[in-house]
Amino acid sequence: MATIHIHGGGFTGGSKETLVERVPPYASRGYLAIAVQYRLVGETKWPSQIEDVKAAIRWVRANAKSLGFDPERIAVVGHSAGGQLALFAAGTPNRPEFEGKGGNAGVPTNVAACLAYYAVTGGAWEGFRRQFPMPDGSSQMRPSATSI
Repeated sequence: MATIHIHGGGFTGGSKETLVERVPPYASRGYLAIAVQYRLVGETKWPSQIEDVKAAIRWVRANAKSLGFDPERIAVVGHSAGGQLALFAAGTPNRPEFEGKGGNAGVPTNVAACLAYYAVTGGAWEGFRRQFPMPDGSSQMRPSATSI
């Protein structure tokens, strides 16, 4: 199984390098563990972040044979903001409005599993109701509080 690891950082900071302690436990148990980077809020607006995650899923699936795993056995693993992206990716497989134009067009983005650690979801974070899915000023998709 391949595991795609998505970093936290509130969508405004962080990088795949922050996963240096979180990825090895997966690799030591025999999983192919790949840390990925997504564009931050200061660089681009939503939905670029999920498009980057979907591009990573496509790349991993497209390269499954050379990486040595079954392309139907991909999991996304995220921490904090990365956890939210992992949940979003798992819940929107192959949805054109979130796929973006990143490489490997047409390769499916469904995943077999999702692990979301400390994901920002629901009423536990008041900002979630006002700013889903991204911090203020970064989202082009701002549903009303009553629609969540």
